Amino acid sequence: MVLVIDEAQNLEPEVLEQIRLLSNLETEREKLIQIVLIGQPELEEHLSRSDMRQLRQRVTVRWSLDPLERGELKDYLEHRLKIAGLEQPGLFTSGAVRAIYRASRGVPRLINALADRSLLAGYARSTRSIDARIVAAAAKELPISAPVLGYATLGLPAGVASLLMTGGLMLGLLYTAWPGSHDVASLPPVESIDSAATPAAELAVPAASIAPRTIDELLEGQTVRSSAAAALDALANAWGYSPDLADEIDPNLFSRLVSEFSALRVFTTRSSRARLGKLNLAAILEFLNRAGERRYVALLALQPDGRALVSCGAQSLELSPVQLDRLWTGRTFFLWTNFEALPALEPGMNGSAVRWLQARLTDLGYLRRGDASGQFDAHTAGAIRRFQTEHALEETGEVGPESLIALYQALDYDAPRLSAGSEDS
Repeated sequence: MVLVIDEAQNLEPEVLEQIRLLSNLETEREKLIQIVLIGQPELEEHLSRSDMRQLRQRVTVRWSLDPLERGELKDYLEHRLKIAGLEQPGLFTSGAVRAIYRASRGVPRLINALADRSLLAGYARSTRSIDARIVAAAAKELPISAPVLGYATLGLPAGVASLLMTGGLMLGLLYTAWPGSHDVASLPPVESIDSAATPAAELAVPAASIAPRTIDELLEGQTVRSSAAAALDALANAWGYSPDLADEIDPNLFSRLVSEFSALRVFTTRSSRARLGKLNLAAILEFLNRAGERRYVALLALQPDGRALVSCGAQSLELSPVQLDRLWTGRTFFLWTNFEALPALEPGMNGSAVRWLQARLTDLGYLRRGDASGQFDAHTAGAIRRFQTEHALEETGEVGPESLIALYQALDYDAPRLSAGSEDS
């Protein structure tokens, strides 16, 4: 016989003692019952009490459900949606996935609550996809900012759980090592999607959501500053942020504005279509309209044949290579993050940053094994030049921001990519 008790962290000490006594049921040859306790991390706290010592000593097997890794979240969401009957993947954009991970910290219970609330909000807006803006709005309505529960006092690392076995008796302890103790059933309702209070006409797709057919339609009514705000908002959304930007911003202040809502950096450069394809990183492009006036768009996708998906606010448009080359001034703004906190590197330097660089160049095949000396020597400079050449970068033999961006992209660090084969924009 197996007795499974869920939400066991809510059991009173007296009940836990009765469970211990129940576990004594046995014959001369075997135990008669197996007991599995499933609960939140507080269950381990309860069992750490001195009066629970006898019960705790009977626990022989422990198991935990740890938070998901960032790379597992997209597959998890798509699996849940597929089980629910959705056949077409990509309902949650890459920016939305990042926003969900940032808010939930990988905790499945919080992921489920936030994804569910985001889907409801998307339904209310009659949108065909869930982006970071929708996730951010949903996150504000959920109590998911509780501090992470610590285990230092228990001598257990965060995420450890217990499943115990004594002889033939199994007294199981399975708890979820998730931040906080959140009861999804107690989450507040979403007032904005009350179907009873929302007329059916309001749920219809608004005319403004019709995709623009030309660049003039995409940029209609936009000024230099309003297009800069719309482009930055779209690019931040691709990174999983939903900043509260002014309707008009100075593009020369991108760096300062980005630092106010994230730890991202802004790298401004003159680029080319070939370099964009090699870097494979979403960016803001400066365009000139028919009147020769500057406008800004977010570049969210770039196909191998040169077709580009650009966005200005909530609307997007696909451009041919000829159109892109005609409109784009070459001025480009990349949002990026220095994942390894590396300094600019040049020949003659040494230390841990150089060792990291040499190890990664070896992994990528630009440096032979055995050539890594810990010194930024001629071998390293040559490897960097080869890397820069293959990625359409200026051959300097040094590692600056653009080369770091290219390295992180080549090493598959998490960032919004342009290539449709890498991830959805």
